[in-house]
Amino acid sequence: MTRKPRWPHTLRDLELFAECSTTELRTIASLMTGHTLVTGATLMREHTTGSEFMIITEGAVAGSRQGSAPPPAILGPGAFVGELALLDKQSRSATVTAITPLSLYVS
Repeated sequence: MTRKPRWPHTLRDLELFAECSTTELRTIASLMTGHTLVTGATLMREHTTGSEFMIITEGAVAGSRQGSAPPPAILGPGAFVGELALLDKQSRSATVTAITPLSLYVS
């Protein structure tokens, strides 16, 4: 993890935050940290405890479940992962891996 994405303007570029004011974006930004990851990095593993919510700003990830027949889900900029484990207080429901270099925000 090397480069920190610029704040708060890249958040506004994401649909999730498109309607937020600059003040709201600054508040959200104060709760998050920007990171970059290399291809192949694992963001989370299925069946582990979840404590982070991640929003992808650049690159793509693949989400997969052990023993599941469907192909992995591919997610890109604007997608978020990790929210279900936080909301439901359950273990992670999938393993998520970077399939390209990745920039993301973590909270």
